[in-house]
Amino acid sequence: MPRALLTFLCLALVGATALAAEKVFRKEVRQIVGTAQSQDDARTAAIAKAKRDALEEAGSWLESVSEVKNMKLVRDDVLTLSSGITRTRVLEEEPFLEGRAVGIRVVAEVTVDNSGLAERVREFLADRERVSEKKAESARERELLDRLDELEKRMVALQAERASRQDVQMAELDRSMAANRTDSEARKPVPGEPQQRSPAAPAQAPAASPTLVSAAKAGDESASAAAEKEEALRREIQENSRRLAAQEAFRKGESFSNEPGKGIRYTDPRAAIAAFTEAIALDPAYADAYSRRGRAHTDLKEYPRALEDINRALHLDPGLGRAYIARAKTYVDMGENRRAIEDASEAIRLLPEMPNAYTIRGRALNAMGEYQQALIDYDQAVRLSPRFPVAYAGRAGVRRNLGDRSGAREDATRACELGFQPACDRVQGGRGRR
Repeated sequence: MPRALLTFLCLALVGATALAAEKVFRKEVRQIVGTAQSQDDARTAAIAKAKRDALEEAGSWLESVSEVKNMKLVRDDVLTLSSGITRTRVLEEEPFLEGRAVGIRVVAEVTVDNSGLAERVREFLADRERVSEKKAESARERELLDRLDELEKRMVALQAERASRQDVQMAELDRSMAANRTDSEARKPVPGEPQQRSPAAPAQAPAASPTLVSAAKAGDESASAAAEKEEALRREIQENSRRLAAQEAFRKGESFSNEPGKGIRYTDPRAAIAAFTEAIALDPAYADAYSRRGRAHTDLKEYPRALEDINRALHLDPGLGRAYIARAKTYVDMGENRRAIEDASEAIRLLPEMPNAYTIRGRALNAMGEYQQALIDYDQAVRLSPRFPVAYAGRAGVRRNLGDRSGAREDATRACELGFQPACDRVQGGRGRR
């Protein structure tokens, strides 16, 4: 075979393989700027809808993939998986005109990396905390988008009702004015007939018809009430749009977190903090944004700031189990093991299926020398998530303290196999010492 042809075939094969390594989904959304929206509000809604549509299509594709299909996931879990293992970006955004209306056109793209897909799916699903967070994030976005649709429909209906009411009022006013003219015509003096007029009575301007006065007053009151309703609805739409923008900033912050299965930490905590701060500015009641910002402060060992943020999150949402996990992690890093145990126990009460809470409590118990209790917690974490490397790494430390060197080595090796680098360092260091 000629060398040139062989080279061409090799390049073609490489190109085909590269193309097959990714599955791309694109969705376009055309969002009209409503009377209650700014262009920024419409842009935020369009971006959220386009990304959501693309993620849903990616989720439908994932359902058909054998590696995922065999896991028999429910639809919500597939959508959570789609948001957790894909890359999402906005390709295009531009204004457009539709008649007299202005709109925003957005194209979003979601990319699924096919290489090692089954392994990445397993790693993501094993990271219960991340799955829980992605599920909550997805549900919040769906709620905001559904709410926006509802508010926009209500605004259209309210404006149509106002226009209809104005038409009725104008018809009533026309009839009243016609009746008033007829009455005035009837009172006009007949030419040639003598008119009697009291010299003491001064001439007066014709009084407005009571019907006209009543119609005008009713119209003013109705218009005022309609304007108040529209203004209140406009504020709701704007607030909902800000919350959607906060969600986008929140996602940006989460993009700086580690890969699933490696323990929740931020690769660039300061960038994450900046994004979460933006989310909080847009939505001051965003409890999860405070909790995540606190966790990023913990990564920087800025413990007072971390506790301030996480306490604020729990003030906004006392049942936010993920915030108790974040605060337990902060306390255990500070060496405040009793407090860490209290918070981890509360997290377990709220989220009994969350292995992270058990590993944090196990770490605190281990630090206090309560090795048997720590071992129970790590065992439970492994049972809940057999592919969670942090649980194996923690249990290795407890077994080492209990004198079970073989068990410790086995757990550390398993944690290393699951991609936990500190465990790999320990395993390799142990081999070097032998």
